Amino acid sequence: MVEFSEIWRAGSPELPGASDPDALAARWEQWHTAGTRSPDAPDAVFAASVQDSGQPARLLEAAFGNSPYLSHILIEDIGFTRLLLAEGPIAMMSELLADLMDRSRLGSETRAELMTRMRIAKKRFAAALAMADIAGCRDVMSLASDLSRFACACIESGASQLLREAHDRGKLRLQNPEQPTLASGLILLGMGKLGAGELNYSSDIDIIVLFDEDISEVDFGAHQQVFSRLARNLVEILARRTADGYVFRTDLRLRPDPSSTPPAVSVKAALAYYRNVGQTWERAALIKARPVAGDMEAGRAFLEANSGFIWRRHLDFASVRDIQTIKRQINANKGVGEISVEGHNVKLGRGGIREIEFFTQAQQLIWGGQTEELRGNETLTMLSRLASLGRIRMSAADELSSAYRWLRRIEHRIQMIDDQQTHSLPSSGDGVDRLALFLGHSDAEGFREELLRTLKTVNSHYDQIFERKTSGAREFELDFGSEDTRERAQDTFAAQGFRQPQLAWETVHGWFTGRTRATKSERAATVMMEITPRLLAEFANAVDPDLTLARFSGFLDRISRSIGLLEMLSVQPVLIELVCEIMSTAPRLSEWLGQDPGLLESVLQNEFADLELPEDLGLEEHVSSSARRGLVQVHYQLEFGRHQLTSELNESIGQFRNDLQSVLDFQRRWARRKIFQIGIHVLRGYLTPAEASTPLCRIAESCLESLLPVITEEFEARHGVVDGGKLAIIACGKLGSREMTVASDLDLIFVYDHDERCQASDGDKPLSPTQYYAKLCRRFLNGVTAPTAEGRLFEVDMRLRPSGKSGPIACSLERFLKYQNEDAWTWEHQALTRARVIYAEGDLGDHLSAEIHRVLCKSRDAGGLAADIRAMRQRIRTESAGGDENTIKHRRGGILDIEFIAQFLQLFHASLHPQILLRDSHSVFIKAGELDLIERSTSEDLAEAIVFWRNLQGLLMLGTEGSHPEIDMDKALGSSLGADSGGVLYSSFMGSLEDTAELVACHFDSLLPGRVQDLP
Repeated sequence: MVEFSEIWRAGSPELPGASDPDALAARWEQWHTAGTRSPDAPDAVFAASVQDSGQPARLLEAAFGNSPYLSHILIEDIGFTRLLLAEGPIAMMSELLADLMDRSRLGSETRAELMTRMRIAKKRFAAALAMADIAGCRDVMSLASDLSRFACACIESGASQLLREAHDRGKLRLQNPEQPTLASGLILLGMGKLGAGELNYSSDIDIIVLFDEDISEVDFGAHQQVFSRLARNLVEILARRTADGYVFRTDLRLRPDPSSTPPAVSVKAALAYYRNVGQTWERAALIKARPVAGDMEAGRAFLEANSGFIWRRHLDFASVRDIQTIKRQINANKGVGEISVEGHNVKLGRGGIREIEFFTQAQQLIWGGQTEELRGNETLTMLSRLASLGRIRMSAADELSSAYRWLRRIEHRIQMIDDQQTHSLPSSGDGVDRLALFLGHSDAEGFREELLRTLKTVNSHYDQIFERKTSGAREFELDFGSEDTRERAQDTFAAQGFRQPQLAWETVHGWFTGRTRATKSERAATVMMEITPRLLAEFANAVDPDLTLARFSGFLDRISRSIGLLEMLSVQPVLIELVCEIMSTAPRLSEWLGQDPGLLESVLQNEFADLELPEDLGLEEHVSSSARRGLVQVHYQLEFGRHQLTSELNESIGQFRNDLQSVLDFQRRWARRKIFQIGIHVLRGYLTPAEASTPLCRIAESCLESLLPVITEEFEARHGVVDGGKLAIIACGKLGSREMTVASDLDLIFVYDHDERCQASDGDKPLSPTQYYAKLCRRFLNGVTAPTAEGRLFEVDMRLRPSGKSGPIACSLERFLKYQNEDAWTWEHQALTRARVIYAEGDLGDHLSAEIHRVLCKSRDAGGLAADIRAMRQRIRTESAGGDENTIKHRRGGILDIEFIAQFLQLFHASLHPQILLRDSHSVFIKAGELDLIERSTSEDLAEAIVFWRNLQGLLMLGTEGSHPEIDMDKALGSSLGADSGGVLYSSFMGSLEDTAELVACHFDSLLPGRVQDLP
């Protein structure tokens, strides 16, 4: 008598039919043959009778008629199949899991024996899980959780085996050899779907292997070697294909900096990496992280220690841009395409699983820092919590949750067919029909309609995160030969978001009718016709398509030799995307590009090779993006040192030594190219504006350092030299503190010294020292600021010199020191906290630096100092009335307030703690916390806030034109962040902005006591 589990007798009658009747017949024959081959008599009886068993037979038919992979397991392992049908899949999965976790074999079982046992268990578990799915015994997400638990058990068994082997060989010492992972210091973090407990049927697993040197008992210096070898061996145990198959394909590439780190990373190194260079995609990935095996307590401690990296209190500029970049990369994948059925990728395609997961993760990144309930790793749980907390509509959560379950079920069935890690529906209509039948849909057309409806629903919710279209137009009508065509083209422009479709049509029409200089030649017009559909598709996807089109058309009008540029766009499609991004989000770069179209050619040079977007498939595969950002950082460290830049510039201008005008023009081109390069890297997210400050300062310093000798040489030829004369340039403001943006001017002070006996220079036209240095510095300033055919080099502000506008342009050392010691106002000493000698002759630089340091270290009364600074803040606000008081610089809690806090801390504490004189505000706040001059929490608040403000200001400098880029902040942010003012990203960022301002304002009020007094 053949016994069957009650679950089969009482199971649902709606089992899938066989999509391949011929295969079904052949496999029944193989079944009976396998039964007669079996030496176990019950198996033979079972094989002979099961075909007439009703529900169990129909279950086998569903497998035999649809899945070669399942058929092979069930037929080849008929004894297991008998047990499966007798006990039911849930019980069998539990037994397999328990057997895998049984430690009684530990120490006696070889690694090879364990590998064989794990592979057999994996095939059996896969068969049991598939049968539970087909029969409807468990919800699809419960089955995903079951598979995840099995994967964790495999990882734990493999790790236990390897730790015990290492212990037995004396490579490490275990506290309890019978429970090897306990207090071992070996941390195995599950990432992605493993971390979330959401593995799909043929999923690979992503893990990070860490080790805690303070816990693990390994000989000093051997930790890295021992645990890296263990990590490699663990991958072999899990992923190596043998005659018995494999367990799980295993990926270690989500570890910190995988291109340059060993397979196992120490906890200290990992925490340092995430703290210093971790990126937003890694924060998103770590949302899913959980300890899945190894030393669970150490794993939980690591995630707790790293929680500050994952869960930021405020949504900063870099996070918004990175979320946008991740979305753009997801959308740019080869498999994404339009919503369809045949061949559609249900994971990566539009409306697919990835969009639901990223919809959830993006909002966790936005809100999780403020709301602990959103710090979970299960997609459906987080969707429900987002709805209960009012972050998304309940209807959206319900629709996305339902879609997620259904798409995951489709994904499972696709993978069950051949155990392939694929997520794409069959490419033929016939294949889709067969898949529909395997899913239990007798009506294939109904399946198609439901799938399309689901994908469109998901895609609609996904796009609402950003309030943006997912893609622009695919085609534009470009035949301008008839009025009918014109009307159709205008309808297309209107449908794609152009507010002025008639003007858009006329603009594009002008490109091909002789009204644009760039397309007057026949060849240029032909190439332009080829690339215009792609250009318009990109423009349509911009925040303001009309403005983007207008800027690009103006750019074309200014190009005299266009064919090379147009052909470059034709053969390098990535440049089309870049040009669109420049035109739509960075008008400052757009203006430079219009003045010098040759800048675009530099995009293709070596230092821009990193700009091409990767073909990543999702969050788990953004490793190449991380490596690319790292390469950009290394590039600036190696090639943007001041010495390297100055040497490069001096070598280049050496050929123009006797032609000052050529030197000025070349310097302007050189600096613009370098700054443009930095601007592009900021635009692309490979540098934050704060990170860009140092190379921007080095460019400015190199220009000044290389130009001054050229000016001086020409000047000396006429006026000679001053006996004992020495000149120094002091940088204040953002150049002094190394906080420049792409639009910063230079705050400079010139100080000179000379032999006191010298009355005049020794040239043909002698000058007194005062006249000499005044004229020399004036000529130098003209060389920096005068507009040539190549524009200006930099704007220069001299108002910080002694006596301001009324003082001499160059100040003697004696007068400078007397003024700073006797006559300078508090606000001038505030400015002096950022002062830095960037050029000096002889020992003048060292002398100046020492004297400035002495002035700043004077003892000051806290109340009077605070009152002076408060008064200056009020004065600046009053003078900036008319709108500026609401900008990020002048608003309450804005940049001015936080810089004034840093300057107060320096001026008040420097007398006892001179190490606080660090110029840039971020370093000041960190040092103040280390010295316990302010609370550590206050130090962290202010350090985070200044980076927030600096990054935002740098972004706004790119995103708007004119000298006050912060004023039209809504427009600038909407453009630069790629989010409309009603979008979740935009509104949450603005919320963070307000929170940051309020926090800074509160600290300003608490740290600066005293009364406000009027300044003259």
